[in-house]
Amino acid sequence: VDLSLFERWYEQAGTPTLGATSSYDAQKQEYTLSFAQACAPSPGQPEKRPFPIPVEIGLLDEDGADLPLQLKDQDDAGSTSLNLLVQKEKEDFTLAGVTQKPVPSFLRGFSAPVKLTYDYSDAELQHLMAYDSDLFNRWDASHKLCLKTILKLVDDYQNNKALHLDESFVAAFGRLLAQSDLDKAFLAEVLNIPSESFIGDHMEVVDVEAIHQVREFMIGVLAKTHAQAFKDKYSALKAGEKGLLDPAAMGERALKNICLAYLMQIETSEVIDLCYLQFHECLTMTDEIAALGLLCSCDVDERQKAIDSFYDKWGHDVVVMNKWFSVQAASKLANTVQRVEMLCEHSAFDASNPNKVRSLVGVFARNQRRFHDISGRGYTFLADQLLDIDSRNPQLAGRMATLFNKWKRFDAQRQDLMREQLERIAAKPGLTSNVAEVVGRALAN
Repeated sequence: VDLSLFERWYEQAGTPTLGATSSYDAQKQEYTLSFAQACAPSPGQPEKRPFPIPVEIGLLDEDGADLPLQLKDQDDAGSTSLNLLVQKEKEDFTLAGVTQKPVPSFLRGFSAPVKLTYDYSDAELQHLMAYDSDLFNRWDASHKLCLKTILKLVDDYQNNKALHLDESFVAAFGRLLAQSDLDKAFLAEVLNIPSESFIGDHMEVVDVEAIHQVREFMIGVLAKTHAQAFKDKYSALKAGEKGLLDPAAMGERALKNICLAYLMQIETSEVIDLCYLQFHECLTMTDEIAALGLLCSCDVDERQKAIDSFYDKWGHDVVVMNKWFSVQAASKLANTVQRVEMLCEHSAFDASNPNKVRSLVGVFARNQRRFHDISGRGYTFLADQLLDIDSRNPQLAGRMATLFNKWKRFDAQRQDLMREQLERIAAKPGLTSNVAEVVGRALAN
């Protein structure tokens, strides 16, 4: 095999985009995959030669089983995964003996570091999510389906339409919960809905309120529809908890806490009690922090009790207290910015300690819903903190200033509020070059 073409991966900058389309000829029982690759120009390289891209594929039948694969005019058949080497800008591959229209699974085993695009239907994504033998592709199908559904619901929300979650989408999650043979860590990842900041990265203009409301709506519908399944799985995993630190035990805890997070979306007294019980009876810090974080986003009496209890128990441990600050900074509650301001005055907070600053101020600035509150109070808070930190630790202040970098991605009102704070920072006499450079670049872009 001539491997010299693979040197292009080292000679050429950038990540290739690989577009894929398919067609099925039922009469000939042939399935054709067409690929087109491209790589954007970069400094000194206005044009890129085609990369050799190994694309490991599988084809799923209507029952979710992998079909045997055979390229047309070739004798070798039987394998359910096939590596197609795309070496040209455009290239087609035809597979023979395909008895039904399949659902393709691309880049199995992460066969190439490319951005692949394929126009999957919702039904096809649900099929991959339920059956693909490549676990990463199953997760990826779930992630894409969630993002696609959320973006559609955001559009409905912006146009004052009633929010409705398709029954087939809800059922797909139910099927996953019902599969007892799935790896627990994998299932926890599949059930984890994309974050608000990730959703915002896929919008031309980030709509903070719409993203938050839609995401909460989606999780709420899934939680209420599958409440019993979440309860049963949580109870089974909690009963088997032994506090072990091996990968299997960690995966079980991850899934248990995802189930609890869904149940907490319902916020019944029964679920609050369940969460508070885990907080007090847990065998690991993972479970303790997970329960505390969930309680921090609920406006209930148990919230403050848990916060105080954790501090009484762990206040002597500097590292653990970083977690205490972080879960409060990540809260969904409307008064989070006020809470964070108060925590900056807490005896356990040390503004000269970079880890403390990142745990409280940094986590809050990544709390998309509360940092970007339309009052602008979050922006003022971060600017105040940057100006204060700059006098002691310019490097940390410079890194924290990058949290304003995406200010032009938001609506006009939030842009004005952020620009005002950036200009205030830039105008401060004696500002260090670390912060001045970051802020100046943000304002100029």
